[in-house]
Amino acid sequence: MAVQQVSASPHRLDFGPISPGQHPSKDITISFDPRALHGTPPVLVSTNSAVRLQPMPVIDQSGAGPFGAKSLSITQTYHITLSPDAPMGAIGGVLRFDVPPSDTIFSMTRIPLSGTVNGDVTAKPAVADFGKYQPGGKADLVIAVSAPKAATLKTGIVSSKDAGVTARWTDESVQESGNGKYMRHLLVHLGSGVPAGDLESGLKVRLGDGRALAIPVKGEILVAPDR
Repeated sequence: MAVQQVSASPHRLDFGPISPGQHPSKDITISFDPRALHGTPPVLVSTNSAVRLQPMPVIDQSGAGPFGAKSLSITQTYHITLSPDAPMGAIGGVLRFDVPPSDTIFSMTRIPLSGTVNGDVTAKPAVADFGKYQPGGKADLVIAVSAPKAATLKTGIVSSKDAGVTARWTDESVQESGNGKYMRHLLVHLGSGVPAGDLESGLKVRLGDGRALAIPVKGEILVAPDR
């Protein structure tokens, strides 16, 4: 039977619904089989710049136990904090080890991040999820962004974490949505250069009042078929 060489507890980190300006924190513990290590354990990092990590000391319990039994366990706990200036919207990204893809043991460990920073500006859907994406397939998703004031959306500047993910407004002007709010539509596009594998990207919409809205972009990019 195969031995699980790296494990995380919990397996995913959910900050839940929070108010702007709050900075909740959680702990996550990584356990290593020392046979998977080549020196010190690799460093855990976040793909979300608003999520900060503080590593605690490594606890090495891989020596012989009190009755001579070998305990294969090295653990490290990280204190995870959401920045108080995190933008409104869904919290996306993952925690992963800072190792090259060739390190298959550690590069496969990914701890999803979730939660929502509540606010009066919202995206629907909150996450641009392309699911299992086959290159050459439909590469566009439409996101509806709504706000209580038209001026909030008029000068919205959209930036992307990755060059292969782009977004643009499809409507030149802000539209009244009929429920006392205003709306614009954002077209999210996957470029042909997005590499195969898990996509964990994101968009940030700079609003007219100085605030920001985050829209995570995710999916699984499949290997392009042979022609």
